[in-house]
Amino acid sequence: MRELIRNYQKFDEFIRVQLFVLFIVTLSCSLVLPIVTKLQGILWTTSMISAYLILHKLSVFIMPYFKEVSLKNSYKTLIVLDIIYMLSMFIYFINVNVFIYVEAILVVIYGLSVNIFGINYSMYVMKKYDSEIFKDTQYLEQIAMACAGILGYLIVIIVGEITKDMGMSIKFFMVFILFNLVIQFFNYNKHWKYLKEGKE
Repeated sequence: MRELIRNYQKFDEFIRVQLFVLFIVTLSCSLVLPIVTKLQGILWTTSMISAYLILHKLSVFIMPYFKEVSLKNSYKTLIVLDIIYMLSMFIYFINVNVFIYVEAILVVIYGLSVNIFGINYSMYVMKKYDSEIFKDTQYLEQIAMACAGILGYLIVIIVGEITKDMGMSIKFFMVFILFNLVIQFFNYNKHWKYLKEGKE
């Protein structure tokens, strides 16, 4: 672990910022996941939940059709999906049943997009940096996601216990995803806008 921390300090600004963004994005997702999961358990049958999970797994078979999507475009897609995701939160206050279906569709699309971006990003890091840096980034990405997930779930517990209101948790998530979008836009303009990929 100490070696990973030492190696982190050797990373350039681009990789360090991407690790931070990954932490923020994962934290955002972990704030809403328990809420959506609870609502699915209340409003959906076991068969519906199973069908949704099957659809989620089937999305990987579509991935090869997006092999030609560039790293930059796959990142832009994630930003657009974050905007749509934030706007979809308003549906909760209008119709909870519709909200759950919209969230399920967005999660499948988001999962597909994240996988495409992850493959492209890994290829980019492998080409630009040496193998040790690539290996260290893989470990640190997993650690960042785990820490963000734990923190996010703890925040949901605290907000839920204090307010006893799921709507308040949704509002908290909306504020945080707005912060997430600010970080994403800053990251894109500073590091991705003029990024040179292998084929460029």
